[in-house]
Amino acid sequence: MQRMALELRFAALNEDTGEVDITVGDEDQTTVFRSKRDGKLHILTKVDPEVLLDRHTLMDTVNQFSIEFDPDTSEVTIRMDVGLLGEFMTLVHP
Repeated sequence: MQRMALELRFAALNEDTGEVDITVGDEDQTTVFRSKRDGKLHILTKVDPEVLLDRHTLMDTVNQFSIEFDPDTSEVTIRMDVGLLGEFMTLVHP
């Protein structure tokens, strides 16, 4: 969860719009963002039962996962239900 929050915290601004460059799709299961650190697009997605960052496993035994992005506040909400560990939620402000 901390790694996901850290990566999203470094989301870059879109040069054309000046807004945070994050796109959420696939019913909140996939998030594409451009990083300030390397300028590249990165993909955070759930592929049962794992959550992946650029096809590398960040978390396994994930029952539920969603990311919501509010363009008005630039706030990102991450929610996960992980096996025996339970439910987690965090807010990120890139």
